Amino acid sequence: MENPGQFSLCIAQGVILTTHSLIFLILLYHICRINGLGQAHFQWDEAARRTLKRNLSWLIPTIVVVSFFLGAMKIVPELKFSDALAKLSLIMNSLAISIFTARTLRFSGGITSELIEKYPRSWLCRLRYIWYPLAIFLPQRDVHLDATGPLDIRVVSDERPGFPADKRSSAPDKEPQS
Repeated sequence: MENPGQFSLCIAQGVILTTHSLIFLILLYHICRINGLGQAHFQWDEAARRTLKRNLSWLIPTIVVVSFFLGAMKIVPELKFSDALAKLSLIMNSLAISIFTARTLRFSGGITSELIEKYPRSWLCRLRYIWYPLAIFLPQRDVHLDATGPLDIRVVSDERPGFPADKRSSAPDKEPQS
């Protein structure tokens, strides 16, 4: 990073990606306030509101740090450890979302516990042993690929220089034989 303008671009891109993540998370956090929109308008249960707010209080700083590194590494492909930091950021993001999902949707004390108690014969209750593991492990589906294979940052952002436009079409085309 010889050019100081490139460092500034890294910081700017990290801040931009961080704000994209923060918009939704801060809105959800303020919906969960005491006498906020969730409690006053949506009639959310107090335990569910507290569970969401408590878990958002640790998820927001985690996502902010991870998004900043991911955004900063998106702009500088020639930095020595940019792919490693981007992979680590994606892994940390997936783990944080999975832990958040597990803690908020758990059957006892989570936001679904009241629904399961009120409606034990509902489809939500009957299929909970299917949707709960899927909700937790779905963010983890790419962690193995991120950790072991080359990172294609286009999944998260725009196309990055140095990566083929389509992995299937990156092989040279064979000319048809006549």
